[in-house]
Amino acid sequence: APPRRLIQCVAGCLALLAPSLPGPTRQSIAPRATKGLDAPGNPGHDRVNRAEGDTMPLPDTMTCVELTGHGGLDMLQVRTDRPVPTPGPGEALIAVTAAGVNNTDINTRTGWYNSGVKSGTTAEGAKDGFGEEGGATAANAMGDWTVALGFPRIQGADCAGRIVAVGQGVDPARIGERVVCAPYVLDPDDATGLESARFLGADFDGAFADFTVIAARNAIAVPHDL
Repeated sequence: APPRRLIQCVAGCLALLAPSLPGPTRQSIAPRATKGLDAPGNPGHDRVNRAEGDTMPLPDTMTCVELTGHGGLDMLQVRTDRPVPTPGPGEALIAVTAAGVNNTDINTRTGWYNSGVKSGTTAEGAKDGFGEEGGATAANAMGDWTVALGFPRIQGADCAGRIVAVGQGVDPARIGERVVCAPYVLDPDDATGLESARFLGADFDGAFADFTVIAARNAIAVPHDL
């Protein structure tokens, strides 16, 4: 049931903030630009990046891991030419500084959420995906709870990073905020329903990338002393 996945993802998000973990391995964009991103001649286009209103170029493309279909690890491929997404109204562009591998990501890849799968997750299922008979590639295949998954998909349900651009209706002062992302994006017409919610890394692209877009209300500010 969805509450199980919610608990899994809350635990994953908390793990991203654990003080015992090493710091981010990269800062694609931060309140102060990393060397090279604001260097003359860097390919990209200007987007507002800082609360004080100045701009610096963001790259046109990014590195990501795409899921190309249900199955084993061979369904994952690294791309370095994926376009950097643009936030729409009410959304924020996040420069990902940490992403956890949630078991939801594994179960989605293998097709375990398909209604035809009755057994628990096994090592074989995690490696190869579940078979065609009632499994991930059957006619009724669904990689999420209720609908078929669209491919290619960037997975990654657990995300921490910084807001580097915002869409219409989002306060530009939020740019530069350090955030953790709540993966369930609720339907405005069903504000308490998980069944109608969209899920980061399954229903839309997630955190296994340099950048991801999410509803700004789901980008939760992290105090700087944490």
